Amino acid sequence: EAGAQWIHGTGGNPLVKLLEKTKPKPEKDDEADDAPSSAELSPPPLRSPGRRRRVVAFGSTGVGIDEALFEAAWRWTSSQIEACEDGDDSLEKSVGERVRRLAKVEASKYDDPKAFEACCEHRLNWERGISAGDPEELDLKTWGDYLERPGRHLRPSGGYDALVGTMGVVGDLRTDTAVREIRVDQETNKVVVLTSSSDDHVAAVASSDYAVVAVSLGALKRGDIRFEPRLPEVVTKAVDGLGFGVVNKLAISFAEPWWLDCGLSGSWDCVWEEHREQQGDDDFDFDVNDVVSGRQGQSGATRFPAWLRRIAQFRHDPAIRGAPTVVAWVCEGETFEKASDDDVLKVAVETLARLSGVDVAVVQNAQPTLEMRTAWLRDVAG
Repeated sequence: EAGAQWIHGTGGNPLVKLLEKTKPKPEKDDEADDAPSSAELSPPPLRSPGRRRRVVAFGSTGVGIDEALFEAAWRWTSSQIEACEDGDDSLEKSVGERVRRLAKVEASKYDDPKAFEACCEHRLNWERGISAGDPEELDLKTWGDYLERPGRHLRPSGGYDALVGTMGVVGDLRTDTAVREIRVDQETNKVVVLTSSSDDHVAAVASSDYAVVAVSLGALKRGDIRFEPRLPEVVTKAVDGLGFGVVNKLAISFAEPWWLDCGLSGSWDCVWEEHREQQGDDDFDFDVNDVVSGRQGQSGATRFPAWLRRIAQFRHDPAIRGAPTVVAWVCEGETFEKASDDDVLKVAVETLARLSGVDVAVVQNAQPTLEMRTAWLRDVAG
């Protein structure tokens, strides 16, 4: 499950010594001294030995995108997103506004400017999954305020479970326990944690020198936990000022990796055509068979649900144990979470077939199973 597994920056990071015990996997060059900038980060290799990556302009017909154009647009857009860090003097208010304006200028240098712009839009679509927000909502003025530790980007082999196992945690591990108050005992100067079922004066769940609070931003915004004394103003202002969007996750397992027999690497990029991006996000009541067959609606364009257009890539993740599994980040909540499991699976399978340029029977014969779909928009966690 391609979740928040990364440790960004090894310099001065207290997790590094623990991480070294888990055989860390570097995101980029294992010998690099400095973390790569977003301009240096490149898309996964367009070709792997004997396998092809599919980059498709997804519309009424799936046509391949020129790989050199795709990679050029990716790198250019990534560099512009990073350049937005000095955007205080810009006339635009958002990262998306600025990048799109400059993309029109840059696209004029190419034989197919519309294709270049579509590939730039694909990189912005990808940014939705990284920044958990629409590019037009990412504030340009404060974009440069985000800081990372120096050093490499690493992740523990097997995810954070392996990292927790090296910490030698002792004591009670309590799940499904809602914390409603964290206070400092004035007599002992200890931190006391109370659950929702605790009596204010009696049932302290934990008492310690320190408490590490890692709840969701949504829980902090709602005030689900009472702090005594109150959190410092610098913290509460940050909580109030920060925002976040929805990045749902979709995972489909197969009995076998059918894409290998098709000469594919297991990575499919969806470059959505500009006019289809303009359709709006209000067509949840789509006909699944229209999506499956590529039939056109009254507007003359194939109808796609909003959640499908918010997927930048389907990807096989070999790190997932068990059956071969394809994952996708769905940077949308409302329509994705309203759709039934059957519809989501059917549309995803048909989409993978069209992206691969194969008959849908090829994918269906591999026994696709909907392993996971999150619902972060309505989830009570935040």
